[in-house]
Amino acid sequence: MEELKVVIGQWCMEKMGVELSNEKTRITDIYVGFDFLGCNIRKYRINETKSKTLIKPSKESIKSIKSKVKDIIKSHNGASQEVLIGKLNPVIRGWANYHNGNVAKKIFRAIDSYIHEKLWKWACKRHVTKGNVWIKSCDTFD
Repeated sequence: MEELKVVIGQWCMEKMGVELSNEKTRITDIYVGFDFLGCNIRKYRINETKSKTLIKPSKESIKSIKSKVKDIIKSHNGASQEVLIGKLNPVIRGWANYHNGNVAKKIFRAIDSYIHEKLWKWACKRHVTKGNVWIKSCDTFD
């Protein structure tokens, strides 16, 4: 395996002018998968003769977007709805565009539910004297 690492390192240097980092470079089983640039790359067996390689957002990337959304909502407790949306949209759109080519339907759905839950709690905190029906039917939260 180490000989293969050396050959690949030489090829990368010759063709692309980049040097492989010994700390970051590892050889792993594709069926175990690995994380690279916010994505998890893994090959899944379909049956004995077929397999499929899937690229999904990594767990660390999912944790990161949730943390960013939570921090933005927390830091804008007193802000208007428009300001909060203005802060959230670029973060959500950027993450979604980065992962739009990945196999991420279930993950996008989970992120959407997470954001909806956080925004619902934000709206309820802003209107503690109002009921859920009023908050849900309200066009603006100002």
